[in-house]
Amino acid sequence: MKTKNESIKLRVTKEQKEKLKYLSKQNNESMSVYILRKSMEEKISSYRFISDKIDICNLLNEIYHGLVMSDGRQTEQEVRKIFQTALKKFGEDFRK
Repeated sequence: MKTKNESIKLRVTKEQKEKLKYLSKQNNESMSVYILRKSMEEKISSYRFISDKIDICNLLNEIYHGLVMSDGRQTEQEVRKIFQTALKKFGEDFRK
């Protein structure tokens, strides 16, 4: 195990310090351990999901227009076709 012999000084407001104290206490950690753990956590970028959200919006839009434009007999078949196409596309994305 490596020896911790480096230090960092951090300037915060009184309110920020109180919040850090509270959060670290909630996690049964010292403020140092809490701040270090939170700063080293790998976070999933929300930008990664933007293209998925756009694809889902496009899918819902396509289903909506398919329902509005088709007569009762074709509605179920059209929706199934749209879902099958979307599942194929999303299935390929999940394998990447």
